[in-house]
This record gives sequence, C-alpha cells and structure tokens, in this order.
Amino acid sequence: KYDASSTSSLLEAIQRRCAVEITVLNPANGEVRRENTPIKLYVSTETGREYAVMWSHSERKFFLTRIDRIMGVRLLEENPRWEQLSQDFAKQAPHIWGMSSRTEGGLQQMQWLEMEIVFSPEEQFILQRLKREKRCATLTRLEEGRYLIRAEVFDPYEMMPWILSFTGRIARLDSSDIRIEEHYRAHLRSWEELYGKE
Repeated sequence: KYDASSTSSLLEAIQRRCAVEITVLNPANGEVRRENTPIKLYVSTETGREYAVMWSHSERKFFLTRIDRIMGVRLLEENPRWEQLSQDFAKQAPHIWGMSSRTEGGLQQMQWLEMEIVFSPEEQFILQRLKREKRCATLTRLEEGRYLIRAEVFDPYEMMPWILSFTGRIARLDSSDIRIEEHYRAHLRSWEELYGKE
C-alpha cells in the first residue's frame, strides 16, 4: 500500500542530504528494497504524478521513480557526496527526456535526434503540441507547416512513444541511435499490415 508520508520523508532526506532505504512496489517483481540518495522531487505537468530523482548506490546512476510506488522510506546516514551529486544532476537534467541519465564517469555518450513534422494550416494544434511537449528539445520553423525538432539527450529511444504519436506527419527522422530508425520502420510496416498501403 502506498505510504502518503513518502513525499515528506524524501523532502526531509533532501534537506538533511542523507541516503534512504526505500521499499518500492515493482509491477514485475513485487516489493523491492533499495538504498538511494534522493536529490530532487518533480511533479509532471502532463499527469500530475510526483517523481523523485535518486542516485542509485548499486547501479551508480541517476534515475526517476514514481513516488506513488514507494511503500516506505527509512532515512540513513548523511551522504558526503550529496552536493557533488546534486551538481552533476543539474548538468545532466537538460539532456534527460524521461528516465535515463549518464552513468558515473560519463560512460553514456550524448546522442542526437532530428524529426521534421509537416501539417496543414488547419492543424495548428500540432504546432501547439510541439511547443507544449518538446521538453528539452528545440523547435525550429523551416517553412509554413514544416518544423524541425532536435534533441540532444542521453537516450533518444525514450522519445519513441512521443515520436510515434506523430505518425503520418513525420517527413524525416534521423538519429545517432540506430534503434530509432529500426523501430520506426517496424512501426510503419505494422501500420501497413493493419491498414494497407494507400
């Protein structure tokens, strides 16, 4: 059962700069205990869900966890590296689309993704979506009804669900991550099989 005091406990841990032992409800594995250091809390503007940015002691990287999946929080000792971890995350945050971030020591390289979107003059809601949902990406007008989205992120593959929501309006999709084009082509093939080619 979700512990409503989790948010206040995490805020206290951040204020005290200490590590925590959290019990998380994992949909696949049930309850799991982890030792992490909480750095910051976020509230999604899209869903209203609360997330905690944590430094994983075992995996040695930052990750986000949904607070409503935390069943319990136990405060541990102060983490002497808290200030450095906070600074490291502040540098990485502009390049995190969803949950993934660089591992300690910079082992994960920054990657890029570009997507050109086309739409008719009657579809200005598409432009509003792009402005509202682009997160850390940049939006550039190429011409009337054609816009370029460019993102430099640690894991472009996290963008795929959002990208696929523009299927039918994507004029070009390129990325340094080869999985992007492979996944997009597979998605288009499944659409052709389902709806037939025009």
